[in-house]
Amino acid sequence: MDTNRVYSLRHEQVRLLYEAMPLALVATLINAVILFAVEWSVAEHLLSIVWLVSILIITLLRFGLAFLYHRIQPGRDQTHHWEIYFSIGCIVAGAVWGSTSLLLFPESSITHQVFVAFIVGGMCAGAVTSLSALPVPIFSFLILALTPLIVRFFTVGSEITNAMGVMLLLFFIMISANALKSHRNIRQNIELRTESKRQQEIILQSQLEQQVILDNAPVGIWLVGVDGRYRFVNRTFCDAVGVPENEFLATTHLSDLLGEEAAANSLQSDHECLEKEEPHHSHETLTFADGKKHLMDITRAKVRDKAGKVTGIVGIAVDISDTQFRGHRFL
Repeated sequence: MDTNRVYSLRHEQVRLLYEAMPLALVATLINAVILFAVEWSVAEHLLSIVWLVSILIITLLRFGLAFLYHRIQPGRDQTHHWEIYFSIGCIVAGAVWGSTSLLLFPESSITHQVFVAFIVGGMCAGAVTSLSALPVPIFSFLILALTPLIVRFFTVGSEITNAMGVMLLLFFIMISANALKSHRNIRQNIELRTESKRQQEIILQSQLEQQVILDNAPVGIWLVGVDGRYRFVNRTFCDAVGVPENEFLATTHLSDLLGEEAAANSLQSDHECLEKEEPHHSHETLTFADGKKHLMDITRAKVRDKAGKVTGIVGIAVDISDTQFRGHRFL
């Protein structure tokens, strides 16, 4: 992958992280308050307050970071700095949630211990959806939030806490695998969208180049569908007959633009072209914008789609009024 595409990928990954940040922070505040309220009766009050204040401070700082990002809308050259800021916030937040194993973990109440595990586990599950765009934020958060709690359950040493430790360890392994899978899916989706956008830009550029070539060709060129409606008329032909392309595309009666005789001859030649496999050649007279009649050598050929079905007719006209200048550009 070239450097520009790598930078574009990273920029989009960081953008997704900041896009998901506000909702995740709201969930953080709600869960923190609920955990604080439930554990208040069994945990050390001072430590509980310190923990809650820490969560509130880091969450508010991360809200400010998200606000600044959306306000500034940094470009690709600033992506690395904003990625670092985001990762630092995740590391600190993960450490604060991990500290529940020390500050909000009552050894006397297995019910409250399980509730701590429930809340921290829920935070980690939610982090998978909001932090998986890049590996550092999600895995730093999971490791710092879950590892201390797993160790704490094992250190208590009872049968139930050991079982809880095993369950949390299994949960950590499974959720890490899901986070890795989610990261890969997000990366792949971004790469597919980026490649699709790049291909669309290439196609658009190609169409613009073809348009320039067709408009400046020294012959008249047009494309008409099998329904008789014009889909394209180049500038050379439009300038020659004095009719804008939009009028060709809008008309259902060619006679309104080129006159009865010229329209009848054109429709007859189109019909004959559809009846035969090889290109159709004809000489037709058109009145140009200068008011003079010009003899045209016109070649028509059928246009087919991938299935071989005829979808229209392309016409190429050369002014042969003056045989000394056969094939000259329309004037």
